[in-house]
Amino acid sequence: MDATELELCRERNTFKPCLTPSPSISASPTNSNAPSAVPTISPAPSVTQNRRTSPAPTGLSSDSSSDWSEICDSIVDVICGEDRNLTSLCGFLSDEIEQELSIGNWTVFAPLNDIPENVTIVEEEDITDLAWFHIFEEVLTKEDLPCDNEGDNTTLITMANGRDTRIKCDDDIPIGQKGRGNNGTISNFIEFDIEACNGMIHIIENVLLP
Repeated sequence: MDATELELCRERNTFKPCLTPSPSISASPTNSNAPSAVPTISPAPSVTQNRRTSPAPTGLSSDSSSDWSEICDSIVDVICGEDRNLTSLCGFLSDEIEQELSIGNWTVFAPLNDIPENVTIVEEEDITDLAWFHIFEEVLTKEDLPCDNEGDNTTLITMANGRDTRIKCDDDIPIGQKGRGNNGTISNFIEFDIEACNGMIHIIENVLLP
């Protein structure tokens, strides 16, 4: 505004409209490269890992051997154990038979009594044959013993020496066993289902004779 215009405004006694407003000064533009405000970082929540832990198995320690002999008795251990009066059959068992009985699955018919006095066994192979005549090459529980009743209420089973014994039954319940050499005399069952590592033992009254 020049001096003439300024003087005119004074004469009109109105100075305000004559003033040209100063250009407004805008705020400094935001620098897009300037770092933004630092956000407040809340602490991360605690996370518990969802881990399923199985209970330790019972019955076996972590250092247990896989050898079954450490957790059960072998057939020979049961037959020759001090708590069983089975010394008759125990005396028949050679090292070879004991080795055979340590593998596979077996049922042993173990007699309480000794060989009858009128039976003489001299040869070692006869003793071995007699031992195998008390052994069956599968596991048979009392319920598995056959009672097919072949006319005389007996059922043949073939023993480990290849010869047959007969299981005597009464109303489909096994009550005894005999061999051909027993001359019809039944050896009664005394106790069933004595478990060993890889087999079953039934106690009979007398020695079976081929």
